[in-house]
Amino acid sequence: MPGRTGQTVKRTKVPAMTNSLKIRSISLLLLAVSACGIGAVRADETTNAAPNHPFSVGLDAGTTNAAPNHPISVGLDAGTTNAAPYHPISVGLDAGTTNAAPYHPFSVGLDAGTAGLGGSVAWRFEDHLGARAGLDYFSYSRHATIQDVAYSGTLRPMSEVLTLNLYPWTKSSFYVGVGAFFNQNNLTGSASDANGITLDGTFYPAGQVGTLHLKVDQQPVNPYVSVGGNLYFGKAHHWSLAGELGVAYAGKPRVDLTRSGGVVDPNIDLAVAQQRQKVENQIKDFQFWPVLKLGVTYSF
Repeated sequence: MPGRTGQTVKRTKVPAMTNSLKIRSISLLLLAVSACGIGAVRADETTNAAPNHPFSVGLDAGTTNAAPNHPISVGLDAGTTNAAPYHPISVGLDAGTTNAAPYHPFSVGLDAGTAGLGGSVAWRFEDHLGARAGLDYFSYSRHATIQDVAYSGTLRPMSEVLTLNLYPWTKSSFYVGVGAFFNQNNLTGSASDANGITLDGTFYPAGQVGTLHLKVDQQPVNPYVSVGGNLYFGKAHHWSLAGELGVAYAGKPRVDLTRSGGVVDPNIDLAVAQQRQKVENQIKDFQFWPVLKLGVTYSF
């Protein structure tokens, strides 16, 4: 190119920035801007996060003030800004039994005692209240002399019990029961005059009195109180040794004494009536039926 002085000046070419250099510069700039933005979002998103997320689905973008325990997590959590302190509904796996009930509400058992052989079922429907129902039966035969008359007799304890149980302590099986004792206990016996018999102090030869029939029973429905509890065989509190101590108020015993066979004689009939009264007077103070039971119980 000609200059003002007439000299020719050569143009020097400046190397142009390559395309690759331009792309790298732009990428570094965008990466710096992105890093600043993500850092700000992380700091903001995890503030006031819920203290515990037992189960989550998503990518966890930050752990500032995060829950101390995430037992199960899958995927990405975008953030929980101002999240609720808990999730009212969750679905997952229960890994333990913290705060488990200190007792099993239902139990069945077999027992033996003064009421006979039997079993019971119980339901503890509240921490301090429960109900129980049981049945006992037994039969025992022997010879016994009552007011100078030898009887061949049978003692038959038979009863059903229904109680409301009070448990003073939540973590204890000890209870106090109050309820009803349905009483079918009785004593039956017979006496023959084959060798003669003495009634009300008078001796009657064989064949005159015939056979005496004795029956003693009690009131059919009795008030009942008891205490009891269980001694468990293991920490699971399923199998246990059960015990109960109680008493039923049966009232004054009722005595029935009749005869069959023999001769028709009003004097003998009067002697039988007086003999019945003597038996009744002898046992009139036996108005309470003691109950002692031991058994094996399974609770569930």
